Amino acid sequence: MANAPRKAVWEKGPISKMPAEFQPKLFYEKMGDGHSIKENMCFEKAVLVPYFKALGFFEKFTTLGWEAGVSFKGNTSGEFYIKSVMEWMSTLTKNDGSNPPRTTTLTGTVNNKPVTLSPSTLRQLAKFDSKADNFYWIVDPNDYYFHTEKLVEDNTMLSELFMLEKGLVMNRDKLMPIVSLLLNFIITNVTPRLGDRMAVRKWELPVLYALMTGQLHLSFRKMVIMHVW
Repeated sequence: MANAPRKAVWEKGPISKMPAEFQPKLFYEKMGDGHSIKENMCFEKAVLVPYFKALGFFEKFTTLGWEAGVSFKGNTSGEFYIKSVMEWMSTLTKNDGSNPPRTTTLTGTVNNKPVTLSPSTLRQLAKFDSKADNFYWIVDPNDYYFHTEKLVEDNTMLSELFMLEKGLVMNRDKLMPIVSLLLNFIITNVTPRLGDRMAVRKWELPVLYALMTGQLHLSFRKMVIMHVW
């Protein structure tokens, strides 16, 4: 029995807390077969730029220097290499560097070669965050996900986004109509997620507020890294 192979069971919590040698296998087990993988991935949606501009959304993205996030599709065909992405995600590690979150990077393996996602590599792909570096706020991930009131006062943010009522519930049908339309794009192309599309997640509020007002200067590249991890 002493030579029996070690096993690991991933029941809850981040996979990064599991032993590194088991993470790829556990990741694939969680994602399922080829069909399930596609069902469990959130794919970006193509943007019809004329409609995007007509709604005033393109101007909002340009105000924050996020315009590359509207048109970027990876390569000229827009083809998505699921196997490579899965291999990379299943081997992902985070390096906070000397000054996180400014220096945080993510590295995974593709074809036995390390591939790193960082603010600089994202800038090489497209001109994400086209404003000057000092335009963008350095946001602590803990504040972004759990303490958004440290970014914008709750009453200020809610009054900008919701049709306010006594006993407000953060449901999508309580959002202002233009904000609800913007959320359609946000949850596929900026802060991607699956699950209950009628609910509004707490971290989506500062992103929507930033776009609607231009007063919260979030970094698109930093958000990509936070949401991938």
